[in-house]
Amino acid sequence: MIAVPTLFSGGNGETAKSAVVINASRSAVGVAAEYRYVEQVCGKRDVDWTLEMQMQTTEEEEEYDVVTVNLTKGGSRTFWFDITAFFGKF
Repeated sequence: MIAVPTLFSGGNGETAKSAVVINASRSAVGVAAEYRYVEQVCGKRDVDWTLEMQMQTTEEEEEYDVVTVNLTKGGSRTFWFDITAFFGKF
């Protein structure tokens, strides 16, 4: 049987050390996967949550997107995504 790589691996995304690793080869696929992950955890965009902020950062030679969303039921949540695999690949 051939193993099919999963789009998501790594941790739960609460910190850089537990970042959700996005296993994509292009930025367009990778960024879409980030929002798909947030929807799996938080529900539908613009219904259950809205985007507050997204920024790219580098820590210890790894590339990350940090996405913060506001939850419609109150509070916010921040996700760390390791984007090293697709960063800069269009």
